[in-house]
Amino acid sequence: MSNFLKTAKDESHGFGYDARPVDWPSLTASEVQTVLLHYGIAPDNTKLEWHSPRPFSAAARIQTSTGKFFLKRHFSKLRSVFDLQEEHAFIEHLKKKNISVPSILKHIGGKTALALGDWVYEIHHIAKGIDLYGNALSWTPFLNNQDSFEAGVALGHFLNASADFTAPARKTTLLISSFHFFESDDPLRAISLNIEKRPALSQWLSDKNWEQNIYEILIKPFFSGVKSWINNEPLLWTHGDWHASNLLWSPAGQKRQVESILDFGLSDRTFALFDIATAIERSGISWLDLEKKTSLNIYWEQIDQFLLGYQNIRLTPYLGPKLATLLPIVHLDFALSEIEYFIGLLNDEDAANAAYEGYLLGHAKWFLSTEGQRLLTQLKSWGS
Repeated sequence: MSNFLKTAKDESHGFGYDARPVDWPSLTASEVQTVLLHYGIAPDNTKLEWHSPRPFSAAARIQTSTGKFFLKRHFSKLRSVFDLQEEHAFIEHLKKKNISVPSILKHIGGKTALALGDWVYEIHHIAKGIDLYGNALSWTPFLNNQDSFEAGVALGHFLNASADFTAPARKTTLLISSFHFFESDDPLRAISLNIEKRPALSQWLSDKNWEQNIYEILIKPFFSGVKSWINNEPLLWTHGDWHASNLLWSPAGQKRQVESILDFGLSDRTFALFDIATAIERSGISWLDLEKKTSLNIYWEQIDQFLLGYQNIRLTPYLGPKLATLLPIVHLDFALSEIEYFIGLLNDEDAANAAYEGYLLGHAKWFLSTEGQRLLTQLKSWGS
């Protein structure tokens, strides 16, 4: 199976190797032209050059008479103007810290996000670098060990720059990479109280044995490991989706390195090891094979190089042992937010079930297997 998937305009990446219908209608030329007018950009001769295969929103690279831009449209119940401005403030902070990120345009009303009817739009200048992984599926590895190393280097610089961004945690619960529940002495109670405030998620889970499942598969085996250190970690904003497809790369003929960082939609206030564990979860294990194979590929050499690159920039004591306790449960908050998205906004029962059985529970179960335990053992001894 290929780790890259080209999609048609009305298709997106899904849970496996195959495309699925887009969650939201693709951007149209007339729609884009209307949005451009609000930004003071002449809409004449506008072309939609490429439609992003990423789910959760509709996005395209567009060519206008004044240059190329990246335009993204969100459903207003998923991302409000306020939600996007939280992201944009973080991006602006990183830019001031000399991290290469997209520049975001302001519309004629002076804001970086535009609400029109049921939609909210943002427009970015095209960021520096080559999009080598534009069609790469999530949960797939880097092309080589060098790319993995450089992604670790880039994450170290990114988190150094993020350290003094003091904005509070995100307000929305939808499609956010957070890690709040395991900061509590009683994470199951914290999860239960939180779910009570999320009607769509609460209703959908009501006939599932979710409390026992989460306790037996995530909390009981793994909580004691993170409990000893989690509340001593300095809080900072993290990317939340550190994967090769969210990085742009140097051109051929130059030393391969990360040129720009993209897509801050999942970002939130967590801690540095959260981003490292999420990065390993995104690209270190062949999760797409989970339904069809009893054995998964572990890309240990790439994991090792990623951590070496990171440590070269941001030396972290006990990095391996801490990651070994965090990795099996790092996805919990986001998995719950995916279920809430699929059932609350899309009414997609199949996708919600996939997020619950395959992602939330399935990934954690794998870490209880012989293969999963072997990976955790390797991480425990990493750097020693």
